[in-house]
Amino acid sequence: MPNLNSQTHQLSGLLQDFQQALENKIDQPQVVYSVLQKIQDWTNGQPFLTKLICQYVLPCAASIDSLEEVDVVDTLVEQKILKNWKNQGAANHLKQLEKTLLSYDNQDSLLILYLQILQRKTLPPANSPAQQFLQHVGLIALNHNQLSVSNAVYARVFDEAWIERQRPGITRPVTIIDQAPSSARTATQTLRSSLRLPIRSVLLACGLLASTVFIFSQCSRSDRFPGDAP
Repeated sequence: MPNLNSQTHQLSGLLQDFQQALENKIDQPQVVYSVLQKIQDWTNGQPFLTKLICQYVLPCAASIDSLEEVDVVDTLVEQKILKNWKNQGAANHLKQLEKTLLSYDNQDSLLILYLQILQRKTLPPANSPAQQFLQHVGLIALNHNQLSVSNAVYARVFDEAWIERQRPGITRPVTIIDQAPSSARTATQTLRSSLRLPIRSVLLACGLLASTVFIFSQCSRSDRFPGDAP
């Protein structure tokens, strides 16, 4: 697991230097704060990614003179890190993380657990080997007794499409169990419907037969001549 104390100290020094550099180019403290918050939203304090984004933002900081222009941070992240990420500035970092993830023996349990965290945003810890491995490599983090993806960059790179590429079909919901009762009901209804017609036909036939016998008997009686023996 990454050394959190070391990372915190490294990040603190980095952000202090970056903030001072921003303040030299942006004379609005609220804008400086918003830029720092935007970077934090993407990296959640991951030192390498934070430093990289700061390096991308600083050259164009002078043009960020209002809160509306803070979104340039999102644009830089999209263009210089996420888009075609294997050929971008964070490629080596992300490729190494990917290689480590794919080295885990039980890929199914690892990917299923990670998929659950990715989809649900947070998940209670289970202290499984897969969870410990994901925490060790830094892809997920435990905060307030809840597991979540460590940062937004990782969540975008190692998304559901990435999981599906590793194990085709693993992200598709299993609906066989849910559909079984409905299918069973449909089959039962069909069977009942198919039985109704023959039963009705038999009952109708029996009714007609009884009516015919009754009528025939009445006719037979009416055909007797007076004095005939019954």
